[in-house]
Amino acid sequence: MRALIVFFGLLLYPILLLGQENGTVSELLREAQGKVYSQPEQTEKIAEYIIKQAESDTVKAHALLLLSQSQYAQGNLNGAAKNILEAQELTGQNEDVGLNLQISQFAIKLMRELGLHNVAQHYLSTLHSLQKKTDSDSATQIAAIVTQDSAAVRLQADDYRKAESLLLLSRKEFINLKDTLALFENALLLSEVYKNTSRLGKAAVVLQEELDKIASKNGGGFQELQLLCHLGEISFSEKEYETSIQLYERTLKLAELFRNNYYQSKCLEGLSLNYLALEYAKKFYAFKQQAGNFAALAQNDRNQAVNTVFNFISDSGNQKIQSYRDSAYIKIYMLLGFLGLLLLAGLMANHWYRTRAREYNAILKFIQPTPQAKEPEPEPEKLHSEKSSVVPEDIERNLLKKLDAFERGTKFTNQEMSIAYLASLFDTNTKYLSEVINRQKGKNFNSYINELRINYIIEKLKTEPVYFNYKISYLAEESGFSSHSSFATVFKSVTGISPTKFMDLLQKRKESA
Repeated sequence: MRALIVFFGLLLYPILLLGQENGTVSELLREAQGKVYSQPEQTEKIAEYIIKQAESDTVKAHALLLLSQSQYAQGNLNGAAKNILEAQELTGQNEDVGLNLQISQFAIKLMRELGLHNVAQHYLSTLHSLQKKTDSDSATQIAAIVTQDSAAVRLQADDYRKAESLLLLSRKEFINLKDTLALFENALLLSEVYKNTSRLGKAAVVLQEELDKIASKNGGGFQELQLLCHLGEISFSEKEYETSIQLYERTLKLAELFRNNYYQSKCLEGLSLNYLALEYAKKFYAFKQQAGNFAALAQNDRNQAVNTVFNFISDSGNQKIQSYRDSAYIKIYMLLGFLGLLLLAGLMANHWYRTRAREYNAILKFIQPTPQAKEPEPEPEKLHSEKSSVVPEDIERNLLKKLDAFERGTKFTNQEMSIAYLASLFDTNTKYLSEVINRQKGKNFNSYINELRINYIIEKLKTEPVYFNYKISYLAEESGFSSHSSFATVFKSVTGISPTKFMDLLQKRKESA
């Protein structure tokens, strides 16, 4: 009965507000904005009502932004993507710089999280155009946002030094501008830099400072959830398992409240790893299974969101083409296009052959016969890097031996493989393991695992012809990737070409041999 009352309360909330004496649309928007991350469900109801009643594109766009943000907090990335794209479409010719700024800023963040970096770059160009026609404060804010986005890109590329420098630079500007939301995002990114450079204490301090700010404001809902989850991960890395469990349990309650599948899966995964470390096998398997169920739901939503973006872009492009057809100049464009095709035909043919040659040369090292593996004895001087190490030498030698054995096996094809999981298998902590991989393998953990997976599937293609009959999705699953797209992206980054092209070239080389 209580649930029913709450449901109808949320449903009627916007209407009741409108019935108030001062219940203007502007007031509703401010009300919704204040609750977007603390009470996203209420924001969603208010925004949906305003969208139906909106008489201007500006009001509708603002409500769509709030709707997108509230759906993001609830783990509905597909809905968030759909509504932020629609909001951006409505503000194309809008002179409201502030609203355009907010929409573009959130769109960039969302597209980055979906792995759609080209789309994010498009919205970044929108920010650059806004910067040219706004006042000094807004221009400063835009510059800081661009700097922070550049830091996020460098972080993804594992350039932690540059990422940290850019984050600290943008942080100063956000402090001066009193942009609390941007500062929160800055803190999350900065903590990632610190975690990946074995500065877990500094990462915890940054996150705790944000958590204290939220506590002073009587809780922050989704933001609190994010911070607690990160702190839980840090505690686990420090082998403070009981603390980590408490943090993950707090986070899980919030994730359940928001019905956020992604964070429910992360919390449950974190709990399972803690109980694995504590050797509570029953709890480990129980939480592991639950984590997998929620992870599947989250991945499905993510895939839908990516499709939504691509479909939106495709539809938008088709609309532009249609408008050209209705133009009197279409004949001129067609003629110029035809002449251009004739002119470029020869150049394209030449370019095609050159490209094929480069592609072939790019993969020669992968399709040459694999040399006999040497004994996994590490070179003594390998252990002494110019960069100072916090890992004791005996532990480092032991970890290198375990990594060599790991590389000769197939455990890296486990989709659940993470640095925390591998550290637990090696009976060490993530700090030591991360440093050894970074210094001795010359790459971070993700790159290390991904290269092992790609080399594994390449070897299968070279030695077992039946693999040519399998779909790319099967090859992705076989090598440990969670999706076709992630496999294709990593494969190209390692070999320089797509899996399909690689298989085609390899097949042709075998036939000609």
